[in-house]
Amino acid sequence: MSEQPDELDYRPLPPRRGNAPIKPIDVERAVRWRWLNGWLVLVVTTALVLAGTGGLIWINTRPPAERTPQEMPLFASAILSEISDPNVRDQLLALDASTSQAQSVINQNPRDPNGWIMLGHAHYDFIQMIYEHAPNGQAYVQNLSRWIQASDAYSQALALDNFQPLIRSDRAVALARYGIGFGNPFYSEQALAEAETALAQDDQTLLVLLNVGRVYALLPEPRMDDAKRLWRKVIELSPNSIQAQLAQSLLDGAKP
Repeated sequence: MSEQPDELDYRPLPPRRGNAPIKPIDVERAVRWRWLNGWLVLVVTTALVLAGTGGLIWINTRPPAERTPQEMPLFASAILSEISDPNVRDQLLALDASTSQAQSVINQNPRDPNGWIMLGHAHYDFIQMIYEHAPNGQAYVQNLSRWIQASDAYSQALALDNFQPLIRSDRAVALARYGIGFGNPFYSEQALAEAETALAQDDQTLLVLLNVGRVYALLPEPRMDDAKRLWRKVIELSPNSIQAQLAQSLLDGAKP
């Protein structure tokens, strides 16, 4: 296959969500019975104070969202305490929202592999970002299942279009990280099988080589010689690419 020296992040970015309309306060009941006016003023004032306080807490920690704080995913409190970068927080919230968008695409046409790939990428990129910024925190532990959700979505895409080595290698990494996260060798075995199938289908695409090398490194008994061979091949194929920089960092001991 032809060399792909400049492949960047192929995953589509989810659209930024707009501000949700604010419902006006219903004051009709306050004017129907004058004798309730005093209590209503007190209640409304208290509600506004509480709403203002809540707004101050959320305004600097999340982008405008369609969902209320009560509907935020379970990771929110852990993210706020474990990841200080507001840009990373915003990206996580956007990725979480994109899972619903992907599911809508799937509902419209479940036979289209692209919808399943979009769903897989949303779950994968979400947990990958936590893996990079807070791998030892509660947010990562709480969301380990995102790896298997990504794997399941990729599996659906592969069932519809079997020859997708890059997607298969993504699935292999997801399975490997889920397996090592729970100490379950069953998923590591699945990851290895998928990785070697992807490599047999395509041994020239840089991201495939990076991913398969990661799977080798994440096995219960790591195959580091095989992993390093693939990462060196990435550098040989495209020494000035972003993928070559990632391969070098892995060779230097970065977390696979």
